[in-house]
Amino acid sequence: MPRFLFRLFIFLVLLTVISAGISMYYNEFVMKYSILLRKERQFEAFCDSTKYLFLGDSHIMHGFNPDSIGGSFNLAMSSENTMQTYFRLRYLLNESPCGKNIRCVFLPFEQHTFSSQRLNVYPETAWSITWYYRQFVDSFEEDEYADNWFSLAKLHLQFYLWSYRNQGMVIAQSPANWFGKPDSLRPILKGYLPRCENFSILPDSLQISYSKERSVYHFDPSKYNLHEPVLIEFFEKILKLCESKNIPVILLSLPVTREYYECGKNEFGIGTEHHELDSVLARYSKIYRLDYTDMFFDRNEYFADPDHVNEAGANLLSKKIAEDIAVLGL
Repeated sequence: MPRFLFRLFIFLVLLTVISAGISMYYNEFVMKYSILLRKERQFEAFCDSTKYLFLGDSHIMHGFNPDSIGGSFNLAMSSENTMQTYFRLRYLLNESPCGKNIRCVFLPFEQHTFSSQRLNVYPETAWSITWYYRQFVDSFEEDEYADNWFSLAKLHLQFYLWSYRNQGMVIAQSPANWFGKPDSLRPILKGYLPRCENFSILPDSLQISYSKERSVYHFDPSKYNLHEPVLIEFFEKILKLCESKNIPVILLSLPVTREYYECGKNEFGIGTEHHELDSVLARYSKIYRLDYTDMFFDRNEYFADPDHVNEAGANLLSKKIAEDIAVLGL
């Protein structure tokens, strides 16, 4: 029995060492080719000239082309919620030299922005602390907003011991990128990632069913609080931070398909008005709303899927945003 326990101990030690080694490789050599870190490096190259900063989730990441507004950068990231946006923006404005020239911030203000679904995109912890966003949060804040000490400890262990989980294909492909084939990577234009799909080529019945499926994914009230207090709390923290820096905030509602919007509105009672936040918005000046929700209703050729515009849609939308910003005098 003691011999068995000794062998088991040696096996577990070797397994831990091997797993930690793979994690080190993944964190050092694979993640640097991730979209998020590539955007980060690109932003560092353009930050001195960045005056208009676009933040938020994949709707903005795929929806705004910075070429339409001089001095703009699209730093939005897939699945980012208001909590993550706040900590990242706080770092940029208070500590990073990359935030010194920012004079206008753009944020999403959409049907799904305050749904608690945004907290559950990453299952490791309900507040979605990821390996990237943790660099902007001190340990006390981390303890305060994590689910509990166990989920926080699990996240730390995951980073060092199995950060590569479910990423076998990415790791297998990484040597090609590591040895100098960056042209094969998905192009990023000042943080903007265009999507080339055409949603309209799907059969009408599939377009309708998929739109409803996406709506349920974001708004199902049996799973989610459609106005999650934590997300509203951090949304207001962003407004307060920007006001303290005298930076205007533009709230954007980007285009979605008619079917997606009407399902959210009619079946779940969620629109882009968010009257629950009227009192929050009223406390701050220099807040502007630009609502493009219905810009492409019944024009599904401008979508990649029910709630993301494709490249053609993004180009038209970006030009419209530029025109409206000019009218506002910003």
